[in-house]
Amino acid sequence: MRTNEMMEKAMLENHGLCFEEYSRCVEKKMQVERERAYDHQQAKAMEQEVNSRLM
Repeated sequence: MRTNEMMEKAMLENHGLCFEEYSRCVEKKMQVERERAYDHQQAKAMEQEVNSRLM
């Protein structure tokens, strides 16, 4: 995967590893993906809460 400087910086800041390490180590990749899934669920729950307050 080709990455740019901003993508590398975001990966390092959010997950503490670079894309090379992410793509090389399956365990670390799985941890990152679990974190992303959790963050996604949290964002969906927050969206539902905000929408319910608006109606």
